Amino acid sequence: MKSLGDEHPDTLQSLADYADFLEFEDDYPQAEALYSRAAESARKVFGPEHPKTEEYESQLGYCRKHMGKADPEETAPAIKKGCATSAALLIVVTLVVFYLS
Repeated sequence: MKSLGDEHPDTLQSLADYADFLEFEDDYPQAEALYSRAAESARKVFGPEHPKTEEYESQLGYCRKHMGKADPEETAPAIKKGCATSAALLIVVTLVVFYLS
């Protein structure tokens, strides 16, 4: 079996997916740790402005918000940026589907 490595994009996505599950199960401390790890690695691998980095940072912000740990001034920009990135991606996908149909 081949290992992808700690900073492979698929590994980072798996961390975030598992963190989603943990957050759903109300295990916020574990979810926070995984989101944080995914966000830190994504900043190194993709850079701070990459959509995946922004997605992981946004998920981390929401998790901290649910835990009551988030400073609104610190969390709000990451959440807003993640929402803007998601909205832009949705527009692009919609346009592609429209033009291909």
